[in-house]
Amino acid sequence: MIGVVKAIVPSVFLLISCIHALSIQSPSSVDQIRNAMSLTTIGQTNITTAISAVQNWEEILYETKPFNFKDQPLSIRVLCNCLYASSLSRIGRDRDAFNVHEITLSLISQGNESQRMIDVLVDIRIGRGEAMQRLLQYDKAQSNFAAACELGRKYPLSLPGMDSKLTKCAYSAAVCALRRGHFQDTVTMLAPIFKTVIDTNLAEIDPNLAGIYGILLWEDETVDTVDTKIMNIGSSILSPIQLLEYAASSSIASPVYKWFYALASNTSCDLFQKDLTGMEREAFLQIASINQSPFDDFKLLHLDDKVLLHTIIQSSEATIRSWPLGFILPRDQSQIQEHNLRNPNDRWILKDRAGYGSHGNQIVACDGDMEEHLDKQFLADSEYNLLCQKLIEPSLLYDGRKFSIRVYVVYFQNSGVGETDGAAYLLNQGLVKLAESEYDANNSNDGMYMTNSGRIEGDAMIQCNFDSLRSYMERTHEKDSFEKLWDAVEESVSEVMRVFAKLQVSDDIMKQYIQPTMMFSTVPKIMGFDYIIDTSLAPWLMEVNRFPGLEARGAADYTVKNEVVETAWKLASRRSGVACGFPTLDVDSAKKLNS
Repeated sequence: MIGVVKAIVPSVFLLISCIHALSIQSPSSVDQIRNAMSLTTIGQTNITTAISAVQNWEEILYETKPFNFKDQPLSIRVLCNCLYASSLSRIGRDRDAFNVHEITLSLISQGNESQRMIDVLVDIRIGRGEAMQRLLQYDKAQSNFAAACELGRKYPLSLPGMDSKLTKCAYSAAVCALRRGHFQDTVTMLAPIFKTVIDTNLAEIDPNLAGIYGILLWEDETVDTVDTKIMNIGSSILSPIQLLEYAASSSIASPVYKWFYALASNTSCDLFQKDLTGMEREAFLQIASINQSPFDDFKLLHLDDKVLLHTIIQSSEATIRSWPLGFILPRDQSQIQEHNLRNPNDRWILKDRAGYGSHGNQIVACDGDMEEHLDKQFLADSEYNLLCQKLIEPSLLYDGRKFSIRVYVVYFQNSGVGETDGAAYLLNQGLVKLAESEYDANNSNDGMYMTNSGRIEGDAMIQCNFDSLRSYMERTHEKDSFEKLWDAVEESVSEVMRVFAKLQVSDDIMKQYIQPTMMFSTVPKIMGFDYIIDTSLAPWLMEVNRFPGLEARGAADYTVKNEVVETAWKLASRRSGVACGFPTLDVDSAKKLNS
């Protein structure tokens, strides 16, 4: 969902210097730590190695042989905990990582080492913030990033990379505020940075921070309706267009600012020099990363969060037939127990509300398994909730494997200036994601059910495009079976987006926010809708991904993801009238859905 978790580099250097003394006492323990450090580094790009790193750290931290870790110097205990937490986050165990960070903060405070280990404290705050981001708890993430910035101001350090790290924290705090729809908070945080900035020292400011601040100032100056005006927006010596131009001209800033600057200055945009098939990989990844920017509709949290998605679907007046039977636990525990008494053979999948890449998902068959899972999670988070969904069985198999389909939707939010101009487009490009193991009803394991490519590395992923699925279905079913399936998928996506549209105008909680979206509404939002197909060829919606992975992790999905990104920006160019480098704006692969 968010990208690879980065290792805590300064902590690694400090740890290397600390373990020399330990090597005299216990050479074998040093070898263990060094091996775990190596696995942690490699694990940032390899999920299998990251799992091994977690296992190694747990042996070091919790076993008493060959040495008792609790007896080791504080600095070693703290820094090993930091690297352990990094590996936990890499494999999707963000709640556990957050709790390890909590223990580490307690260790530092007990040892009166706070001022000497400011750089480590900053790393811990960053780790906590990133974990909370992935858990969709943007308020807690924002407070941790802000706390890291405050540490930097309180104890100025000249350590390598510290300035860029604190700048990243300021940017991340601003992103979290925007994810919550708190635009005034974002301005309040950034205003002091720009209070005395002039054109001669603008180069000292991070261009991404300048871009965020510039676009909010621009929105405030151009959107003057009562309902959308941001009150007390703040001020800057530089104009919004100067800030946007600076961000747009930077090679390290998000390319979304090139787009915003073109819109604000009524010029063309050089976002695309050619179509994506001829674009260098790094340039493509920069454009694809715009989908992670904080300028999407903050209310999309209600689709991204599995518990909230279930809630809005269940509370909707419309019946969405493609949504499986489900319960929110622990709230609905008595209801699911009653269901299991009547249907003892049903099996379920437990889903973390913020799970990504199938992390946090578990197949269970009875109440006892559910209770064991809940008890374990409550140890990590007393406010824990999860979605328990009935497995779709029997499901359609593709060459003996269960599979899901990733359907891409491009969404443009309403502009917020009184016109209902939001739109959603269904793309006919997509991916078929097969389970890691062939299905065997007599020998069940999670590898037969989990189909998300985030669980498998590179070309080991088993994926194909919709053309392959169409051909397979024509061989094994009726000739028009794929077309019938696609019609049902289109109906399902349309129903979900209609429910979401009603939430935008009727949810009282959302009315308290003031959102400037005149410029934000021009940015295409790519979402991934994941479906399981049953043996009657009916699609069942599993989840909606606000941040689907757009980086090609294997040869199979390279073409599909390129086409998806290209189509999204062609739609944006057509809607806004801003040329961005495409020779043509044909978008035959996208169909506008009825609102």
